[in-house]
Amino acid sequence: MTPTDLFIIIAAVSLAAIAIFLIPLLIQFRQTLLRADLLIDSMSKELPATVTALNEAASEVKDLSANLGHKLEQTETFINTLERSGDVILSTSKLLRDTAAPVITEVGALSAGMKAFMYFFTRPHKSR
Repeated sequence: MTPTDLFIIIAAVSLAAIAIFLIPLLIQFRQTLLRADLLIDSMSKELPATVTALNEAASEVKDLSANLGHKLEQTETFINTLERSGDVILSTSKLLRDTAAPVITEVGALSAGMKAFMYFFTRPHKSR
């Protein structure tokens, strides 16, 4: 047996081994390609409806966000108005407390003094 014959035998055995392992691999690859083709067909049928639904959902989200922005602006205006009203009420109550409290105290003291004065003159006298 010559080295060329040995090389030819090794090459033939290698090719046979490669063919034995390559054929199932190619069959599996073909099945995978067929399934991928079915998946692509299914996606091409369902994709337009999905895209339409996504566009509608995006449009609704856009409308909701615009509406929410408008409502937030209205709420901010309301809160600012409420804050100004609270400041006015607070300053009014401070003003009333600072100006009316002394007057009320004086009127109350005058009234108590007049009652005491009237009681002094109109009280029943005890007879002795």
